[in-house]
Amino acid sequence: MLSLSAQWVGRSGPARRSPGRQLEARVALLAPIFRLVLVLANAALFLAVPLAGTASAQVAAGSRDPRHLAFFPPVQTSGQVRIGLHPAPEAVGRPVVVSFGMPFPPGFVSDPARISLVDNIGKELPIRVAVLGRWPQGMPGAGSLRAVLIQFEDYLGADLERHYLVRWGEHRRLSERRTWPARQGWLPVRDGSYPEGAVSEPPVYVTLPPEWLGQCLLKGRVNPGGTNPGFAWYDQAMNAYFSTAINQFPHPVEDKHLISYQRGNEPWLYDRAMALFVVYIRQGGLEPLRQAHRAAQYYASLVGPDGRFGLLDERRGPDMKYGYQECLATDYWLTGDESLKEASRRVAALLGGSWKPAYNPERGFWNERGLAFALLNATVAYELLDEPVWLDQARAQFQAAHSLQFNPPPGAPAGTGCLVHRGKQHGEKGENLEGWYCSPWMGALLADAMLRYYLVSGDSRTPESILGLGRFVARMGLYSVETPQSKRPYLVPSYIASAEDPARSLNERTTDQQHALDVARSLALALYFCPPGDPVRPELEKALDELLDTARYDFERNHNKLGAKFAKPSHPLNPPRRFSWWFRTTADLDWLLQPR
Repeated sequence: MLSLSAQWVGRSGPARRSPGRQLEARVALLAPIFRLVLVLANAALFLAVPLAGTASAQVAAGSRDPRHLAFFPPVQTSGQVRIGLHPAPEAVGRPVVVSFGMPFPPGFVSDPARISLVDNIGKELPIRVAVLGRWPQGMPGAGSLRAVLIQFEDYLGADLERHYLVRWGEHRRLSERRTWPARQGWLPVRDGSYPEGAVSEPPVYVTLPPEWLGQCLLKGRVNPGGTNPGFAWYDQAMNAYFSTAINQFPHPVEDKHLISYQRGNEPWLYDRAMALFVVYIRQGGLEPLRQAHRAAQYYASLVGPDGRFGLLDERRGPDMKYGYQECLATDYWLTGDESLKEASRRVAALLGGSWKPAYNPERGFWNERGLAFALLNATVAYELLDEPVWLDQARAQFQAAHSLQFNPPPGAPAGTGCLVHRGKQHGEKGENLEGWYCSPWMGALLADAMLRYYLVSGDSRTPESILGLGRFVARMGLYSVETPQSKRPYLVPSYIASAEDPARSLNERTTDQQHALDVARSLALALYFCPPGDPVRPELEKALDELLDTARYDFERNHNKLGAKFAKPSHPLNPPRRFSWWFRTTADLDWLLQPR
């Protein structure tokens, strides 16, 4: 039986030591030989994947583009994954129901009867396995299990991590006849991290290795932290700022420096809960999983019937940029909590409200961020609820973006590749933004949403949309900043870039460098989809290298080495939403850039 770790080591590629060497390796991206190998391998994938249900069930063909298929790991029809059990003190010394969601990559297993559990002495345990979701039609591995709920009764004699093995591929010998709700025995959180009674959690958390999580497409394809030494700076920053985001510090910190996520809406912008899940997906471990689950549960509890987020000012109506599906879907696939589906429906109500995807120069407030979260909202609602209406909604959102990119309104500059709109529609009070503009910051959010839509739909127009966004940033969305502290110039993305004349761009010199990382990821996506020999490729490579250099510098600059001395965070997050824009969309950077 092929172990997961052996498979992963074989696919991770050689480590790279510098951005320059990374770029040399990327020149070979999507070479003709690679294309042929991928097509043949994935043709075998489609033939090999068994489906549950009737004998007439078929796998939808979906995309045959090697760039699409490369996101899907080679099918492994049998194997095992090591899991960790982490009991709460209340679960120790008595029989307890362990209940957890187990996600699978596409095509790995279709029959829940072929999933079993072995304890730490090699004994199979009787388990109950319930299907939480299957991979949608039109994707590689369609119809196979996306996630299952595994439940069993156990006796945990100590408050220590215990390791078991989940196996798939052979028929289970022992099945549990009893049934329990997914939230069986959940405990209220009473440590002060959330309001009393607002959040509950399992009596036993079950952790999965990042080598596994990164292949399950919970947030694209993600390498485990530490896979690429050239990105050690990224993993170090992710871990350091994670501690700040959850108000856990190695030294005393004054209350005024803590992040007020219990009462304030600002820390939740850009989906705080999913950003925490991304830390878990890349780094693994109990604390990221626990914090992400709690945040997702708290967010779900605050979403009203019309999709309005409960921490917003009461005078504000529903707001699309606070409509998050990714955290709800991920928590559902990891816990089986059915109430998250109802929360998903409440968030999806935003798509039927005042938001309309189509752009025109006469409408009022409009920017790329609203369209990004509308597209993400619809796409993930389809993944979670398995209702075609939401995929139709996602297509409508994407169509609006694609049309604006390649068929702009009369009078707007053509051929930019970005979503051109009137500067005065962007919502910047006190700024005289006459003419046509695009936002590299918000374009990064849209590129992220487009990728998720692409993985689900295989829409052949998506690569040109993502490449168009990247091309605009590389050519018109960047400028150079030098400060007394930096001692040399750094390339940074404009906040709002003119689509006509870079001299008219709105540049926030003090904050633009904070967006180097997320905009770099949008360039990495564009480079992934950029064919060899395309004249824009060298521009993308150069801009990407320089933005990654800026991102490293920004992390270093932001590090407060005297934080402990003055009771401040050593890695401050100001504003708190910075954690989400840094890490929710960027964990796949090294996967996108690794040699193929």
